[in-house]
Amino acid sequence: MKASLTKNLNTKTTLLFVVSFIVTQTLPAQSTFRKLTGGREFDYGNCVLQTPDKGICIVGSTNSLGAGNYDVYVIKLDSSAVMQWSKTFDWGRNEYGICAVTTKDKGIAITGYANISNFSDSLWDGFVLKLDIKGNVAWCKSLGGSKQDMANSIIETPNGDLIVAGSTLSFGKGANDIYISRFTALGALEWSKTLGTTADDIAYSVAATKNGFAIAGVADNGFMPFVAKCDANGNVIWSNIIAGSGTSLGVFNSIATTADNGFALTGFTKTLNQGYDVLTAKITAKGNLEWCATLGNAGDDKGNAIIEDKQGSFIISGYADYARTGYPQSLYMMKIAKDNKLLWSKKITDQSDAIGSSACTWKDNGYLVTGSSWQTTDGILYKPEIYLSRFDSTGFICGASTPQSNMQLITPYIANLHFDTTVCSDIADNIVTNYKGANLIDNCVSTKPPVFASSYNKFNSTQLQLNTTIAPNPVTNNLLNLRFNNISSTALQVSIINMQGNTVRTFKMQPTAKFYNKSINIANLPKGMYMVNVNDGLSQQAVKFVKAN
Repeated sequence: MKASLTKNLNTKTTLLFVVSFIVTQTLPAQSTFRKLTGGREFDYGNCVLQTPDKGICIVGSTNSLGAGNYDVYVIKLDSSAVMQWSKTFDWGRNEYGICAVTTKDKGIAITGYANISNFSDSLWDGFVLKLDIKGNVAWCKSLGGSKQDMANSIIETPNGDLIVAGSTLSFGKGANDIYISRFTALGALEWSKTLGTTADDIAYSVAATKNGFAIAGVADNGFMPFVAKCDANGNVIWSNIIAGSGTSLGVFNSIATTADNGFALTGFTKTLNQGYDVLTAKITAKGNLEWCATLGNAGDDKGNAIIEDKQGSFIISGYADYARTGYPQSLYMMKIAKDNKLLWSKKITDQSDAIGSSACTWKDNGYLVTGSSWQTTDGILYKPEIYLSRFDSTGFICGASTPQSNMQLITPYIANLHFDTTVCSDIADNIVTNYKGANLIDNCVSTKPPVFASSYNKFNSTQLQLNTTIAPNPVTNNLLNLRFNNISSTALQVSIINMQGNTVRTFKMQPTAKFYNKSINIANLPKGMYMVNVNDGLSQQAVKFVKAN
């Protein structure tokens, strides 16, 4: 899980999700677009890929489609961005698709996490789901022990093996440790290891190298961005912390191997104004720093994905202006030259909040980004939808966008990091059932609002709004105490979401009174910043909280 701190617990609580797509102009000559899909519940786009046939694959999770609760959601488009198929995948639990990679056999390997059993709110397993190009299941494996284990990122090695990186509470030193596993193309486990310090350590991203791989995430008590290079057997060659300062909190959310065999990283770091800015670094194959920069506005700004294009430039996707009163959160895309010059930086904010979760190059050096979007109308927050947007190489996108020019080169704090290693293994086969998904809606070719917005916009101004409070906040005793006020229905859906938009717990409640108290044990969550999202079917509210220990 990814953690951060809030600078104002009472500021705008719209969560981490994406761009309005109610656009009042037609599609320009450039082949840029914004597309939307989902249903009436919560749908998240977490990963986008170019497939071998020059098509597009989106991987995420859905609470609207499939078997109920959360299922893995996979969407396949052709080379013209026209949908070929969409499917959900379920094995009787809550399942979240987080990351994916195309494979040598033209298939798709997906990783994420799911409940261990009985939709437990605190116990998770990681998984690897292998599909062919038509979305048929080849195999699926769960990995983890008796506690909370998550798989956050996946790559394919030159020989067709798969390496999965995430975190574990089941194995290692006791706190969250980095959890790395290597599978054959047929799903056989070759080895599984943990890397850890005495505090929390989590890998959020993995990148392939010629003779091994590199990982990035958060380490040293769960608040310092780190990067490490490993050989093919998972042995650490070097590992470093790279942060804004020696006391700076932050995370690396994404790592990419560059054409010169070095690495590019993005995430976020604490800044002097007590907010967060996008943190981006370029390092050599030996871990030596070439340059480091921050980008950001008055609110919190974070980078979630980084890629290198054919010209050696770096594309970063994330969000900007989070928790900035009076400003919707914006999709944030930026392009930086290999010599650390900012080429362009764009925000998209129309009438909704925005986050970019994943990016990739597509065909003619344009860029795809996926994430989640919900609209705000008359103060009511609607449930997120999966979206797909295409920028051209100059940063143009249909609809309105705002240029930014706030990149600053910095001299970061750098320190060596030592990990202890343990060996572990615990995998099982999963029986997977799939269901048909939904269609995409084009949102740059019509003045009509998206289906999801028009279907929800039926509430009058006298509708009671949710008023959820948390006390104490920060949470210090592992009990999240919620008080629900002005409940307008007999059913509530409650989700706990980390700062990268991943739902780490979800459950439904049946309140017995208009004012209702509920305590939730969050002992298995790493300390840091989270959101509680509450929905009563008519309105939605998100409240920040900090888990202090």
